[in-house]
Amino acid sequence: MARSVKGQLEKLLEGVEFVSPALFAELIEKLGTTSDQLRRRLRQTKIQMHPLIEGVRQDSLENLMQTLSKLAGLYPEQPESTRARVLESKRHTQFLLRRNPNDSWRKAVLLHQNTWLENPAIYPLWASLQTKNTSAP
Repeated sequence: MARSVKGQLEKLLEGVEFVSPALFAELIEKLGTTSDQLRRRLRQTKIQMHPLIEGVRQDSLENLMQTLSKLAGLYPEQPESTRARVLESKRHTQFLLRRNPNDSWRKAVLLHQNTWLENPAIYPLWASLQTKNTSAP
């Protein structure tokens, strides 16, 4: 994303506290950027995003569980969209695992994604139990 786009984005986001799907689409159109580039840029801000916009964050276990849990909560209302977002994230994880098959972090991410895809409703409980299980002495 060019500096001019960064400046344009900052101006467009003045006073914005939440990025909805409609605003996200409008920003893509106005900035002429891709959804992935815009999503990355938005993640660098403190602005809250709709779960479908934020997607599945893989930068930490906390963010992974938080974003998958948000999508699980949204699943009953928007099953196709939420499932598509997790599947997209899973494809990305699988791509990275093909490049480095011994990456234990990506294997853990894939386990979370597969569990979500098997049953989104139980994912938040499963994730909290996984965390308790791995932190037990």
